[in-house]
Amino acid sequence: MTKFYNESINDLLIDIENEQWDKADEAILLYMNKWEEVKNVWIYFIDQKDLDGIESSMKKINVYIKNRDKSYAQAELEHMMILFNSIKENECLTIQNIF
Repeated sequence: MTKFYNESINDLLIDIENEQWDKADEAILLYMNKWEEVKNVWIYFIDQKDLDGIESSMKKINVYIKNRDKSYAQAELEHMMILFNSIKENECLTIQNIF
């Protein structure tokens, strides 16, 4: 799932860079809806603080896109990518995490 969001975030970054606000608005709403489904599964495996951070970041991005605030939207998307990468690296069930 983090792969979906990482790829989608890159697409969204391009939309914002090109100031395609309507497309970006549709995309973030899709991601937020999908997040509601994903969050209900991840809640059992991922630290709640990490989940809250991603949700907060998505809500900020949504507002920045609605306000056509390119700089803040780009910065928050970069932050959200870091959050997803952190989950991917630190929270995934691996042999290293078990032992």
